[in-house]
Amino acid sequence: MSWSAPSLNDVLYRYSPEEVQYWIVYGRANTPMPANGLLGGGAMSVQEVDQTIAWLDSIQLSQADAFAQSVPTAEAALNRIAGGELTTQNLINRQEAEIADVNAAQSKVDVVGSYPEDIRDLFQAPGTCTDGSAAYVGATCSDPGVDSDRDGLSDETEKALTAMAASAMETITVTVVTKPVVEEGQPPLPDEYSTGPNALYDVRFDAFIAFTNTDAEGLPVQDFTAAEEFLGHLSNDVLLLNVTAERKQAFLDNLVPGLKFLEDALDTRPWDVDFEAVAGEMGVSVDDAKLAVGLFNGYCARCHTGGYSAGPSFEQGPGSGAWGPSLADGRSLVQFPDIKDQIAFIISGSENAVGYGVNGIGSGRMPGFGSVLSEEQITLIVSYERSL
Repeated sequence: MSWSAPSLNDVLYRYSPEEVQYWIVYGRANTPMPANGLLGGGAMSVQEVDQTIAWLDSIQLSQADAFAQSVPTAEAALNRIAGGELTTQNLINRQEAEIADVNAAQSKVDVVGSYPEDIRDLFQAPGTCTDGSAAYVGATCSDPGVDSDRDGLSDETEKALTAMAASAMETITVTVVTKPVVEEGQPPLPDEYSTGPNALYDVRFDAFIAFTNTDAEGLPVQDFTAAEEFLGHLSNDVLLLNVTAERKQAFLDNLVPGLKFLEDALDTRPWDVDFEAVAGEMGVSVDDAKLAVGLFNGYCARCHTGGYSAGPSFEQGPGSGAWGPSLADGRSLVQFPDIKDQIAFIISGSENAVGYGVNGIGSGRMPGFGSVLSEEQITLIVSYERSL
C-alpha cells in the first residue's frame, strides 16, 4: 500500500526545529512514522538526529517557493478526487491478481516443487556428478559423469538444468502491469494485470560451451555460476510457493474481504465531494469551494480525515478525524465560537500544554501554516471546516 506523507522541504515553516527533533526521536504514535532516536527506542544518536535536522534545514525551500506550492498542492488534491474511481479500480485489479496468485500456488508447486532437490541430487549422484558440483552440495562424487566442456557440470546435468529452467520460466511467472493506451484527450483506463515469463529463469546450459549465458552487461557467465544462481532463485521461489500453498486459506482470509472492501468503495465513492453543496454550506462560489477542499485535503486531511493517507478508497469522510481530532458535526464551531480564533490557531499551530479555543490543550502536534498559506487561503480552509 502506498501512503501519503507530508513534504519535508517546507517542514521548518510548519514546525520549530525542537518540534521536528521530538518527532524524529519519538515518532508519531499510531502512524507509520517510527521512533528513531535512542530515547524513543530507535537507533539514532543525538548527533545523528541533529545532523538529520541540519540536512532538513539545508533542503528547505525559500518561503516564496513554499508559499507557491499551495496552488499545485490544492490542484493535486482535487485531481486525486477526480481520479478516485480509477485509483480504486486499479487496487481492485491488483487485489484480484494477488488472489489469483494465491490460488495458483499449489499447481505451481506440483510442477516445480521438487526441482531444487532434483538439482542437488544431480550434483552428487553417480553418473551425473562432478567433483565440483558434488563439493557444492557438501558431497563427494564417486562416479563422475561426462563433462565435455569441463565447466564443472556433467553433460546430463546441463541437459536437465536447461529443461527445468524452461519449465520454471513458464511456471513461476511474474505479474505484468500494463497501462492501456488511450487516445489523446480521453480519460485513462485502469491498469491491466497479467502474468508473463520469469526472466530470472531465462537460462540454458550447453554441454559443449562453458559460458552459455551472459549477464545484464552482455559479459559471459560461466555455466557453473549460472547454475548456482538458478538453484538459488529456484530454492527461494519454491519456498515462497510452498508457504503460500500451505497457508492459502490464511492469505485468502485477508485478500477476499479486502477485495470486497474495495468493491464497496467503488460503489460508495467515499472520496467524492459535492462542490455545489459545499459552496452552499460555505456561502461562497463553487470555485472557492473547490479551492477550500483542495487546500484542506492538501494540508489538513492527512491528520483530520480518517483513511486519507491510505488513499481515496479508504477515506472515512472529510474531517472525520484520524491522528487529529474530528472536525465533523460542527465541532469547529464548538471549539472556536469565534472564527477569528480558529484562523489564528491554524496560522500559529498548537504549543505543548498551551490552551486554545474552548478548553483545548495543545500537544504541539498541530503545525502552524501561517508561513506557507495566505490568510485568505486559511480563511477558506476554516470556513470549510466550520461547514462540516
